[in-house]
Amino acid sequence: MVILWKFLFINCFIWNLMKMINILWVIVVGLLLTGCYGDEGNYDYRTMNGITVDFNQSFYSVPIETELEISPIFRFAMDSVEDHLAYEWSFLEKVISTDRNLKYVFDTLVSDVLYLKVTDRTSGVSYFGKTNLEITAEYGQNGWVILSEKEGKSSLSFVREYTDRDPISGVTAYTYEEFPDVWKKMNPDVELGKSPLRVVEHFCANQNALSALWVIQRDPEDCVDVSGQSFKKDIALKEAFYNQVFPGDFRPIEIMEMKNISLAVSQDGSIYTRKKTIPALFNSGFYLDIPMDYEGKKLNGKGLLNNRVKQMMFTVLYDYDQHRFLAISDYNMTEAGKVMPINVSENLYKTPGMARLDNTGDMEVLHIGAWYGNGSIEQGYQALMRSPENVYYLYRFTLSSFMLFGPMAVASSVEQQEVKGLENCIEDPSSCLFRTLYARNTPYFIIANGNRLTLFDWKSGVLQTDYYTFEANISAIDTESFGNECVGIGLANGSFCVIDFSRDAVNALKTRLIYKSENDFGNIVDVCYKKQRGADWTF
Repeated sequence: MVILWKFLFINCFIWNLMKMINILWVIVVGLLLTGCYGDEGNYDYRTMNGITVDFNQSFYSVPIETELEISPIFRFAMDSVEDHLAYEWSFLEKVISTDRNLKYVFDTLVSDVLYLKVTDRTSGVSYFGKTNLEITAEYGQNGWVILSEKEGKSSLSFVREYTDRDPISGVTAYTYEEFPDVWKKMNPDVELGKSPLRVVEHFCANQNALSALWVIQRDPEDCVDVSGQSFKKDIALKEAFYNQVFPGDFRPIEIMEMKNISLAVSQDGSIYTRKKTIPALFNSGFYLDIPMDYEGKKLNGKGLLNNRVKQMMFTVLYDYDQHRFLAISDYNMTEAGKVMPINVSENLYKTPGMARLDNTGDMEVLHIGAWYGNGSIEQGYQALMRSPENVYYLYRFTLSSFMLFGPMAVASSVEQQEVKGLENCIEDPSSCLFRTLYARNTPYFIIANGNRLTLFDWKSGVLQTDYYTFEANISAIDTESFGNECVGIGLANGSFCVIDFSRDAVNALKTRLIYKSENDFGNIVDVCYKKQRGADWTF
């Protein structure tokens, strides 16, 4: 009986407990429903009008004391009304403008991030954009350096380049500003010389240092190194030789600056070298007065490739005396200057009778240049060759650098391509200028012959014999602008032009002439695109 009573009591307790839980649950649900019903209309559920802030460029560079103008681009999630927006531009943690479009003159040489805060005053929400900004010296910009002879004297001029890229269409607009004879302005008491030959941009192993310019002249006494920022004289070439004395009958035709070693080539092909005591400086150490040799013979440096696009721990040289390609090491300070054969597997020579890297046979090598290759691990090289039968070939190969019991240059591909029809475009190769365009998107080889530019697309095999015709003969050419889509052309009549080699221009979808100078620069002997930084060269 007791057990039965306990059983009934427990069941009753559980039943009452479940009943109370159900009642409480009904109350809670009711309160929630009532709360939701009572909350209707108390809040504004409008969609936020998000704003994306864009700039025409990810990097801006402006000379000191020159007004910078930036018009940002806003992309709205909904409407594009801007009358309720507030703006705040800041640089170096200081607000410099509250206008929509920035117009500002900077008075300090500095590099930092430029920020723009856009605030929607209706919602109080802020949106941000940023871009990199560098304030440079007066001439510390990208652009074209022009070496010429005018009134019997050497002249160094600068054409500053401005770019404005539309982030939507991707089209870049170019504008230019000319500074004739900038050397004379910056060095009023120093004559540049009378025998201009070449102007060569070079770098040093310092990521923060901008470039310098070797001005090479037939008279070695007139050769000088110039700041790429101020165009002021740094040192004379003579100061880089022991006791400031040039060896023998030294007549420079090329100067190449690598990380650890410098190479100066004389008119007779002799190569003089200096190891840099401080690679982070443009000039350190002294040139030896003994020419470089290889296998017991003086090395002919007339085929030295001065490639300032990429540093692969060596450079390539075509040895005209022995008809072969070699590499000169810059792997480290110990190995710098070591001459190396190029290691190549026999199975890379896929075409019977093709030229070999170690023996080009009876082929005449007219040009050697560099192209993109396969990115950071390999460098591409390209030579223009002519057979005794007057057939022209482009000879391409890619090299990688290794360190195995010493530095090595190893070939990964070799190919030889006939350029059909080129023999009809060239009467005398010695009167032509040849250039290989470097970038991946510009697989072009160009020939300047008289007043005419010829283009060969080595991927498609198409030859354009009349790519562009000028009013005067072409006297100088440089292709090493960023992306290689802009090519600088110096003319014998003193004009300077920039020609478009983008894909659209090559396909005749846009005008090929980008710019023609207003000034007469004299007899132009060389042009050089001033990049200021050596990309991966300095790493």
